[in-house]
Amino acid sequence: MNDFRFALRQLLKSPGFTFVAVLSMALGIGANTSLFTVLYALVWRPLPVSDPSSVVNLHQSFAGPSDRQAIGGLNRVSYPEYVNYRDRTKTLSGLLAFEDGSFTFGNTKTSRASAVMATGNYFSVLGATPALGRLWSAAECDVPGASPVAVLSHGFWQRQFGGDTGVVGRTVFLNRRSLTVIGVAAPGFQGTDVQAPDLWVPLLLRTQLVPDEPTRLTARDFSFLRIVGRLKPGVSLAEARQELGTIALQSDADAAITGFAKRKTQVEVKTAAYFNSPEEMRSSASWRMSATVP
Repeated sequence: MNDFRFALRQLLKSPGFTFVAVLSMALGIGANTSLFTVLYALVWRPLPVSDPSSVVNLHQSFAGPSDRQAIGGLNRVSYPEYVNYRDRTKTLSGLLAFEDGSFTFGNTKTSRASAVMATGNYFSVLGATPALGRLWSAAECDVPGASPVAVLSHGFWQRQFGGDTGVVGRTVFLNRRSLTVIGVAAPGFQGTDVQAPDLWVPLLLRTQLVPDEPTRLTARDFSFLRIVGRLKPGVSLAEARQELGTIALQSDADAAITGFAKRKTQVEVKTAAYFNSPEEMRSSASWRMSATVP
């Protein structure tokens, strides 16, 4: 107590120094608290989806010569690679793929809207339910361009449409393309990101929404999709990792035969509670890599 009183007297003798010292400590504590909060939200928080413990992320890495185009990181996958994993896996009950972006929203008077372009099984794999209308099914999104539909996030529905319950069936415009609103997601559903997008649209509408990139969905060596799966009951991360790694190696052998660059694809499967890898947390710049990766 004597030491405390002495220190207090010294501080009161120098109010300017005391103010600066207290302010510096407050700023330091506040900055550290904010940083921890952001890291918790980005890295450690479990996904707010049905049974999040069984939801996993799949990332790729390459050893040997690799000549790929990539947006968002080489750990993402191409659409043909996604289809290969999805159709051959026995350890996952479902595997979805998606890409996010920013688009013009509206027809005459436009604004910007964030949208996730996702595969037809996106909502079913995540166990999502609608607050209004319905969510799309895999069957109606299997044909490129066949289903020009959109699902609004709950927050966007309230901000943009004032919570109008008559929004289902309304036509909206994304990148000047007309889409029909079929539903509104439940409150709190944000998909696999920290913040919900404004709306979700089928991935196979990509050619219509971004017509200047017509080959993106067919390019075998273009990394741009993030993929998320759900483990079957009783299946471990190690079992899924081994199976998907074997599928990747078999695809590498096929690629060598068909003339694609020789490489060794490695697959990492992690619980979706730790979705954001360092690559995902960097800016989504586009680049081309042609190198031998050790």
